[in-house]
Amino acid sequence: MARRRLKKKVKRTLQAIILILLLGVLALIGSEAYKYYQTDNQELEPIEQKKYYYSLYDFGYAPLKSKKDYNNNGQDDYADFLKAEKVFAKFNPKYKSSYYAGGYPPVEKEGVSSDLIWYAFKEAGYDLKSLVSKDISKNSKKYYASVFDENIDFRRVANLDVFFSRYAKSLTIDMYKIGEFMPGDILVFDYDEHIAMVSDKYTKDGVPYIISNRNEKQTKKEENILEKTSLNITGHYRFEYNKKIEKLINS
Repeated sequence: MARRRLKKKVKRTLQAIILILLLGVLALIGSEAYKYYQTDNQELEPIEQKKYYYSLYDFGYAPLKSKKDYNNNGQDDYADFLKAEKVFAKFNPKYKSSYYAGGYPPVEKEGVSSDLIWYAFKEAGYDLKSLVSKDISKNSKKYYASVFDENIDFRRVANLDVFFSRYAKSLTIDMYKIGEFMPGDILVFDYDEHIAMVSDKYTKDGVPYIISNRNEKQTKKEENILEKTSLNITGHYRFEYNKKIEKLINS
């Protein structure tokens, strides 16, 4: 009799253990199913799609700071360049190539690619129109135009290419060199076809976005386009205040 009772007790214990294990498995399955349901309903996107752009920090770099704050506004020149780029992008001016008395188009409404450059320099305190005009007057043989006009010279990409090759640091034109393209850098395409500035956004491969005013079909000025455009980068410049530019300013 005692042996029979012991068998029943062991049997009930085993049944209880099996039941507990079964309930645990069912609970785990239910939890995973709930997570799947929640995830499915959130319609999550892959990381590459969810994070539309990256920053230099994602690649282990930090934006460069200029040693100069030319306009004494508490921000270095590169920070001023980037801020001006972003404002220009918000303006989203219509692409229009025209001559303007005094040289300057209403940049918040219309202009061409080169108008971003003088605008960014103006916001950092520099008079690019005057600087280009001074350098041409002293070194006209280094520039390509046969007729010079200070109201348009600073808006010609070919002239800006020469000017920056003389007064800025020339850098790599390989867009895949991560960490070599900094916000505020200037890019020239096909020598005289187009000019742009590097943004603070990058693709997952480290290719920089650019800000520019390139044609009539453009809907926004800040773009991930370097890998898509048929234009080639022929100049990459980083402007830093130096003795040469100081001499030109004071001439």
